[in-house]
Amino acid sequence: MQFVKICTYIEHLDSLIRKESTGPASEFSKRLGISERTLRNHLQQIRELGADVIYDRYKRTYKYSQKGRLILTFNREDKN
Repeated sequence: MQFVKICTYIEHLDSLIRKESTGPASEFSKRLGISERTLRNHLQQIRELGADVIYDRYKRTYKYSQKGRLILTFNREDKN
């Protein structure tokens, strides 16, 4: 994947999780154009970054257990 496509994918994945509108893994993976196995790997990688992604069986969606978001950005460092 090209870098910009990867960033766009991550933003989309994060947005669906934050909105709690993913559906079960089969639907979520189809929306993202990936396999369920790849989705599960990506969710595990997000967890390794410190985000607690859980599946709500009642709502049938993945969501963050705490409010938050994934951010890919550049931060300037001030010279001291």
